[in-house]
Amino acid sequence: MKKHLIAGILFGAAVMLLPGNSQAAYISGLFNTGVDPSGAALSAPNGTPDGVVDTHYIVTSPATINVPLNVNAVTYKHPLYFPNSPTSSWISNSPDGNPGNGSLTFQTTFTLTGSTAGAFLTGLWGVDNIGEIFLNGHDTGIGLAFGYPAFEELHPFSITNAAWFVTGVNVLSFQVTDLGPPLGLRVDALAGAVPEPSTWAMMILGFMGVGFMAYRRKGHAALRVV
Repeated sequence: MKKHLIAGILFGAAVMLLPGNSQAAYISGLFNTGVDPSGAALSAPNGTPDGVVDTHYIVTSPATINVPLNVNAVTYKHPLYFPNSPTSSWISNSPDGNPGNGSLTFQTTFTLTGSTAGAFLTGLWGVDNIGEIFLNGHDTGIGLAFGYPAFEELHPFSITNAAWFVTGVNVLSFQVTDLGPPLGLRVDALAGAVPEPSTWAMMILGFMGVGFMAYRRKGHAALRVV
């Protein structure tokens, strides 16, 4: 009876890990590219108007293109790019994606309060032509290689190294290298979280519960064989 009670408790803890049950404190201040302060796309549904200022992303160094730096990005979409949506738009350093032929960095910031333990970011992105993601100067190793899929699709990414996050202002950078104009960047579904201590405790109990139930099943199976 006691073993069944323990198993039930641990199994219940494991269930707490299912989507919709775990508790997490979401990071605020994250914005997709080409959206207004409410998160609505500036140029939805598909590519017009170009040249609308994106107040959440700035064009910054390091850059190998002779363009103004530390200025806001603007919306721009080439007809071949993955369609804009109500939640994000393509951006560039200029309304026509020129001059291209080099590298630029698009930078956005968000604030993280409290502990960084377990912090992570996820999202979708596309570039014209080559991309690399950095967090607080750390190269995440997440990149997009040259080719049509880089801008004809949006690709999932996940930053899970909590050591790269800092308490306070964090800088998320997207380095884009263009091999011939135009140049563009798209970020969508950008979200982040920092699991609460109680969540970590439930995770530990959950793993224990899954292991215990597996052990019980294995034991019963062995008895049936004998």
